[in-house]
Amino acid sequence: MDGQNLNEIMKMDPSFRGGDYNKVFERKCPIEMKIIEKSIIDMVGQQISSQENLQCKVMVKNQDKRDTEKNSGSSSIQPDILRLEIMSDNDYFF
Repeated sequence: MDGQNLNEIMKMDPSFRGGDYNKVFERKCPIEMKIIEKSIIDMVGQQISSQENLQCKVMVKNQDKRDTEKNSGSSSIQPDILRLEIMSDNDYFF
């Protein structure tokens, strides 16, 4: 998938329809993933981990849109809903 198609898909993100959510953070972050299930570690005989750059997006939603407008730019906003999306370029079903 080329970058132009991905940008078009991201514009259709249902999280932003109707202005329900405001994106406050979006970045690729290096994240180390480890298998912690003891039975798998015992079966393999060693720790299993992988570091991958994952696309992280944090969005907030306020029930009253006036709260968002009134406090725009303020770091003391307490959202009603916090949504975290984590996506992988290598595994779309992550």
